[in-house]
Parts: sequence; structure tokens; C-alpha cells
Amino acid sequence: MVHGKDTLPYKDSLEIQKDTSYFDHKTYYPGDTLYIGTCRTFEKIHGQIVNQSDTNCHAFGLWIITDSLGNYWRGILNDGAKEGTWQKFNKVGKLLMDEESVYDMIKHTS
Repeated sequence: MVHGKDTLPYKDSLEIQKDTSYFDHKTYYPGDTLYIGTCRTFEKIHGQIVNQSDTNCHAFGLWIITDSLGNYWRGILNDGAKEGTWQKFNKVGKLLMDEESVYDMIKHTS
């Protein structure tokens, strides 16, 4: 599916959250969008593809996770687990914290 100039995977439906919801390892806040149906998803922010999940719903690659106050975390996920350095920023982009994570090197399968 093409939306504007972006190529997006097909989604069965889109739901805008009214309340804080918890699905699997993710938290969705009021106003967040939740795609229902397929697991293969991604977002495009400032021309960069982020927040990807594969067909088994495992998160991978660069993720940018924003809270309801506008603060955000940036780092790499490998099969849903944090890997390497994760950084926390406030809503104006000031670095607040660096956190080092090490992937457990065990192949996770479903």
C-alpha cells in the first residue's frame, strides 16, 4: 500500500487508543495508534524506517519509543530484546541517560 510517498504494509484495521493499554511487551497510551491484524509493521520518522516487527511480531532494528509526556528512548531491539546502548531524551531532545544492554546471544524462536 502506498500512502503519500511512503510504502506501507497492508493493515487490517487501525485503532486509536482511548485508554492506556498493554499488549504483549508494549504499552499504548491514549492517542497512540494500534494496528490490528498483521504483525509485519514499521514506522517512518523523518525519512528513517524505525519500530519494525517481523511476521512473528518480534521487534527488531532501531526503535524510538515515546511516552505520553514526549520523552523518548532510542536504541536497537533484537528479537524484542534491548541490545547495545539505549538513550533516554526529554521532549526537547536533551540526553538524560545512557543505558548499556547486552543481548543474551541465545536464538529465540517461536
